[in-house]
Amino acid sequence: MPDGTDIKRSVNPVSRALPDGDYSRSHRRESAEGWPQMGTDRTDQDEALEVLRAVWRGQGQAAADLARIPYASMAIITLAFRAGDFPAQQRSGYLVPAVDGRAVKAATFSTIKWPHLAQAADPANPVHIVRCSVGRSGDVAVLQRDDADLAALAAAELADSIGVTATPVAHRVTRWGGGLPQYNVGHLDRVARIRQAVGEQPGLAVAGAAYDGVGIPACVATARRAADQVINHLRATSPDGAEQRTVRPH
Repeated sequence: MPDGTDIKRSVNPVSRALPDGDYSRSHRRESAEGWPQMGTDRTDQDEALEVLRAVWRGQGQAAADLARIPYASMAIITLAFRAGDFPAQQRSGYLVPAVDGRAVKAATFSTIKWPHLAQAADPANPVHIVRCSVGRSGDVAVLQRDDADLAALAAAELADSIGVTATPVAHRVTRWGGGLPQYNVGHLDRVARIRQAVGEQPGLAVAGAAYDGVGIPACVATARRAADQVINHLRATSPDGAEQRTVRPH
């Protein structure tokens, strides 16, 4: 996390490029669009957030493209089975196509992928951990069920799929409302336009699951790319920037 000096260095070049009235460093409200009143105790982080809002407001097409990326809600049902009750597996999970009409769209056998998890909680009583994913784009009915019902549903469908007949010894339901971006036709072009528009604003970059993938590696990659862009900008605009090493783009 950059300190206040780094944030201020990133804010200042952007704020200078904004039209008059879109941004204020003082206590006055300069925008007719309804910017909040600003006191004298504002931090550099406050300034940075307001600059970003002004930048996005000025980037109508980029903001519109970002708003057009739809999101689906989902839930992860984590089930724990006694190791002796779980059928032997050589696979790490499975996917379920929508045409099958199942609520569970994917299952991951976590303790097959990461065997050390089996004994993490209680070495004397190892368990198998299964993570079931429910919730598809445009279908939120299943997510209206309570946690106990979702856990029972996931266990039943898992039993049909792999033949486990034992009852889970524990479960946990984790819900992610609007947490799964959908990559509809034209997504790559949409992301390219967003990044082009954002790239025209000094010191600004975007990252997250909305762009190149929802998996952890893809999200980390976008974060590294965005951080490198911001760091390179800070170094290029700082007084001693020429003496600092430029981060190589990923």
